[in-house]
Amino acid sequence: MFISFGMFIGLIFLTILMIIAIIFLTFTAPKDKKEHHHTSHVGQAHEPIQREQHSHLESRQTLQESQKADFNQSQQQDSVPATPEEDPFKILPYPKEEDKGV
Repeated sequence: MFISFGMFIGLIFLTILMIIAIIFLTFTAPKDKKEHHHTSHVGQAHEPIQREQHSHLESRQTLQESQKADFNQSQQQDSVPATPEEDPFKILPYPKEEDKGV
């Protein structure tokens, strides 16, 4: 399916318009990302959330430490060296081709 010349010009115009909008919005954005108007209210509202996040973080850290301890213990139990007969990943030599006089 082909597009007409008018549609092609319209797409170019829309592309230029979008680029101009992106540049305009980039340079007119506020320099400081924080809002200074609501800092006192926001700080008071975030205190319970921060306490909850801190307790959640502590519980995750203790969980990770217990998982690491369990993993290390299982690794020590599994550290028995494998014999060559039991090694499933042993690489076998490539079989030699027999020269058949054809």
